[in-house]
Amino acid sequence: KATEATQKRNRKMFGNLLGHLQKAKKQEEAIVATDKFQARMEVESRAETKVAESSERLRDEIRNKRIEERKRQLETIREVRVKQAQAVHKLVVVRAETQHKSLTSGGYILTLCEPRVFWRPKRFDGKLEKLSKQAVQALGGELKVLKKNL
Repeated sequence: KATEATQKRNRKMFGNLLGHLQKAKKQEEAIVATDKFQARMEVESRAETKVAESSERLRDEIRNKRIEERKRQLETIREVRVKQAQAVHKLVVVRAETQHKSLTSGGYILTLCEPRVFWRPKRFDGKLEKLSKQAVQALGGELKVLKKNL
């Protein structure tokens, strides 16, 4: 007897639940069919498309800003490298001028083999004088080439 009463009660509750769900479904369908709801859905869809477009535009702007910043950085790097190369070239010219001056006025002789070393002999004879003149001419030629490239 207890199980029959429980089954009846369960069936009654289940029927009430199904009735409530069917009623809610009909109300929802009626709301969806109204013009106000359709207008609201259109407004929401337009707003979503505007948000998507603006976020895409922002992403493009950020990407373009990054590209422009990188271009500016690369240009700055190029300018610095050019200045560095010019400074190194000027240093080489100054060094060559100093060496040329040492050869012409100081009585130094430059070795012909690598590494090139300046040395000052105790006695100058004809052979050393000839080497000295060759070194001065060679270094003078190099100096002219370096100054020409400057």
